[in-house]
Amino acid sequence: MNISQHRSHKKLNLGITKSKIILEHNDNREISSVIEDSADKIMIINTPDFNFPCYEMENSYFEQSDLRSKMEEIFDIDSKYTVLMTTINPQAVKALESQRREEGNPLAPMLMDSYMYAIETQMSNRHPHSYITYPLVNGMHHRDGLFWPRIHVIKDISRNEFYNILNGLNNDISYKIMENGHNRMITEVNFLKKRNILPLIVLPNEWKVDGPNLKNAVDFLTRYYCCSESRNNRDDD
Repeated sequence: MNISQHRSHKKLNLGITKSKIILEHNDNREISSVIEDSADKIMIINTPDFNFPCYEMENSYFEQSDLRSKMEEIFDIDSKYTVLMTTINPQAVKALESQRREEGNPLAPMLMDSYMYAIETQMSNRHPHSYITYPLVNGMHHRDGLFWPRIHVIKDISRNEFYNILNGLNNDISYKIMENGHNRMITEVNFLKKRNILPLIVLPNEWKVDGPNLKNAVDFLTRYYCCSESRNNRDDD
């Protein structure tokens, strides 16, 4: 297959750049993909309108990663951000493992989910569109997942609020949120609360970044995925 690539750029309104990619195939059809990129927004790659002859029964489309979607929710070119990691407090692990040995049960990784639920709920209520979190390692329900770090991206306007929530995970507000909405591990949560042992700690590596540099990081380092599905399936929707 002889494939050549040609790009032409045209400035549109609002500073958006349209890039047109032309590939030559057996039937010389023109195949185009549109990249929308502006100085103040995360880059968007639109789904190209094409199907190769051998895939005529399928529709192809682009889907962005969960991380790109999350970043779009909080991105503002004029904002500054703090990116940091948290992990479970070793003191909390020691206390919980001692309790679990007495009961004959292993320490469950779902405990992290309860605390993340409390943090995300409060941040969403107090500072909407200013905070996201995601696991550094996929598969957080692995038996060792409790010890794997989580990444937090926080607009600086809500940074102090984040630390207040993090340091207050044993208070009544956080406890009620977990009790009402994510209570599978409420026994362990209550155990740490009564002993006033902080469940999470912040790791020392922290990244301070402004809007333009965060945009570059997302544009260059996070992926889109090319997906396909049967045309019949899409027509049935």
